[in-house]
Amino acid sequence: MLAACDENLAGKTLQEGEIYFEITESFYKGELISEKQLAKLLKEFGNINLVGEKSVGVAVRENLVSE
Repeated sequence: MLAACDENLAGKTLQEGEIYFEITESFYKGELISEKQLAKLLKEFGNINLVGEKSVGVAVRENLVSE
């Protein structure tokens, strides 16, 4: 499984209504990579967990997910 988030979101909690989503550093924080490196990795993994406009945007541009 590949898990990635935008750098500025690590350690934050997102909320929409009564739903909270913790972007814990213990799970998401790791090696910083470029969008080009992320695009390559996305094609190598069958299970992907992405959080953030930049990270998800790479997957959309690569036609791996739809908006």
